[in-house]
Amino acid sequence: MFSLFIGNIFSYGQVGDNRLSFKPEHPVAGEKVTIFYQPLPAMHSAASIKAIVYSFNYFNWETKEMDLSPDKGKWTASFDIAPNAGLLAFKFKADTLIDNNQSLSFACMISGKDGQLMPGAYAGWGLLRTNKYGYDIPGYLDLSKIEISDSAVYHWMDMEVHNRQESNIPMAYFYSRSMQEARINGTAQRIGRVKKFLLSNGSEDALIQATQIANLEQNTTLADSISNVILKKYPHGKWALRSKSMLINRERDMNKKYADILQLLQNFPKTTNFEYFLNQYNISYDTFYQTLLIIDAINKRFDHISEYVPKMTLPGVINTFYKLIEVPHARKDLPDEQLLPYAQTMVAQAEKVQGIKPYNYRFLSDKEWKNTSEDLINKNIYMPFIDILKNTNHSDEALSYARKVQKDLNYRFASLNENMAELLEHKGKDKELQTVLEKSVFTNQTSETMMNMLKALYERNHHSIEGYEAYVESLKNPVDKLALLAAVKEFKKEGLMPAWKLEDANGNVVSSEQLKGKVYILDFWASWCVPCKASFPGMKMAAEHYKNDKDVEFYFIDTQEFNSNYKTQAVNYLKTHNFSFNLLFDGKTETAKTNNELVNKIMSTYSMSGIPLKVVVDRKGNIRYISIGYKGSPSGLSEEVIEMVEQAKHDL
Repeated sequence: MFSLFIGNIFSYGQVGDNRLSFKPEHPVAGEKVTIFYQPLPAMHSAASIKAIVYSFNYFNWETKEMDLSPDKGKWTASFDIAPNAGLLAFKFKADTLIDNNQSLSFACMISGKDGQLMPGAYAGWGLLRTNKYGYDIPGYLDLSKIEISDSAVYHWMDMEVHNRQESNIPMAYFYSRSMQEARINGTAQRIGRVKKFLLSNGSEDALIQATQIANLEQNTTLADSISNVILKKYPHGKWALRSKSMLINRERDMNKKYADILQLLQNFPKTTNFEYFLNQYNISYDTFYQTLLIIDAINKRFDHISEYVPKMTLPGVINTFYKLIEVPHARKDLPDEQLLPYAQTMVAQAEKVQGIKPYNYRFLSDKEWKNTSEDLINKNIYMPFIDILKNTNHSDEALSYARKVQKDLNYRFASLNENMAELLEHKGKDKELQTVLEKSVFTNQTSETMMNMLKALYERNHHSIEGYEAYVESLKNPVDKLALLAAVKEFKKEGLMPAWKLEDANGNVVSSEQLKGKVYILDFWASWCVPCKASFPGMKMAAEHYKNDKDVEFYFIDTQEFNSNYKTQAVNYLKTHNFSFNLLFDGKTETAKTNNELVNKIMSTYSMSGIPLKVVVDRKGNIRYISIGYKGSPSGLSEEVIEMVEQAKHDL
């Protein structure tokens, strides 16, 4: 027998020098328990303390948050334990302070009404303390310091399966794996008995566990054989769903992929059980719906958005919104008037499912999920939606959303600030406009357009621009200078800039040799790169700062392009958007698929990748700074570039 016996086990808990106690002393599944928490000395002056409770309910974690009440020097709360809970783990929060018992955990095994520990008690205790098996709680314990060994995991798994028959099937794989990893004597024979037990049971869950164990042993023949048995015996079960999903993922014919997904959705209607199982393989129903809509979009069809989007979770809506709305909006692949009704459908669904916590976010309490979901929607849905509303003359609605979002984002995003400023300027709301502009300067999230608005307002209010520069300086956050210096320090590099010769849009050659004696900045970008082009307003601000300095030059190098007419595209883009940049084109080797010769030399030398990539070179031809990416603030980027240039000019 796989399960040898079921004994009477006492409740086991680790409560941190008795700082956490329970009433009743041994909590029982399905019944009420009261906790008494003795806070850390640093928490004694806290106005409130919250408990995050992680409950291991039949091998799945669930999370909730509770407010504690002070009671004779301790803090207390009562709650009902889930009827299938095997283990409870706690952490306590007071303002920014977190108490998890110095990463040893506050945890308690849970008994059933029969006095025996519940299924999952031992397994949860062991798996909680390692990230090797995928059952730890992210961010709860510092496993880099206290992670237990495979032998310890095996000890707890062995206790689990030998004391609760209900655990034998769901924990068979982890029991076998921990045994193998710990190199327990007689592992092969013991795992053989586990497989025999599972195969004799014959349920789908048992056979799936047997397949996973066979793969663990690298016995692909046996794994395939069991898999075929499952598919034949349970043609509409979890394993069949997983198998068909993986086949669909590998399918390259878009028409066949589309038809296969429709058939899958018909044969395997979405259930919580199916969703949880697919999650183990990074598959979801959201992915199916999204793939259908993307294939539709490729074929210039959008009529199924109202059918599939309402079936999605919030992460699914956000991913779909990005691919079908935000990207074509940013690239201007489709007019905003055409995108608007589809965007509205997705916004409505995001708001509808905002309160439903997806499985991937199970380690967040409901309150934590509320804050997280608001942040996700604000940044990923509302911000681009506001831009679309503004561009389609829905200014009142756009401004309403902007005011709502700013309450949470607090002027930390330049694109939102600029949209809000333009909406307010259009409506003549100068007082609110001034507030937005001043707060944007404080957060260093402004643009050239916004600074022009602020200057115009100042001149109207003071009938002069005298004192304007001092006024702007007074608005800035003094902490930003320290943050700027810290950021620039991270970009510091040392090395000789590779010699280069590149052509400009007129066929003229510009070389590194010509630029000796000057500080110059190379900004590598591509027409397909959204953040590259998004960073141009900030780079324009920096270039404008040095427009009268003959010792500083800016060059914008179009690189990594796949299209044959990329030169024309680059020229047209800069002209259309009024960027009078010095444009160069990266070179191309004979074997390369793209023009990436110079950027590849830099990336390979410094073991980095990605664009936008900005390189600051000093007067002697040495690389001084390299930065990758764009953080979203034109003014922030401009100040970073200016600081790097100034240091390159003077720090020789």
